[in-house]
Amino acid sequence: MRGRLHIESNRQPEPRSRRKVYNARALPREVRGAIREPFRMHWTYLIVAGVLEIVWAIGLKYTEGFTKLVPSLVTGVALVASMVFLALALRAIPVGTGYAIWTGIGAVGTAILGIVLFAEPATLARLGCIGLIVAGIVGLKLVTPT
Repeated sequence: MRGRLHIESNRQPEPRSRRKVYNARALPREVRGAIREPFRMHWTYLIVAGVLEIVWAIGLKYTEGFTKLVPSLVTGVALVASMVFLALALRAIPVGTGYAIWTGIGAVGTAILGIVLFAEPATLARLGCIGLIVAGIVGLKLVTPT
């Protein structure tokens, strides 16, 4: 229709945020796996963020009040990286679940490394509480829909 004025209806185009919903079972297995892959990646980001939280929490002990340069730099980089990975994870994971799991991984890892590295007491009550935190982390992962 070159050179002609073409008038369309007053209908506005659909916004980009509106996506078509597909029946996942009607898609081939390879495609279904590819659709779920981003969600798995977000859980990986959350685990990395939790491990980095352990690094910076333990690093605080080695900085001696931020008077030692190398431990202070490692702690600062781990802190920022932990926040970045947490933010990436929270793009697909609910914030309450993500934050609870992130702090749980950090708390459990820091408590265990405190026992191993700094000879903190490993009482039955303390180990039991660590086990309860792990149970909470697993429970949140199991009930989260992503």
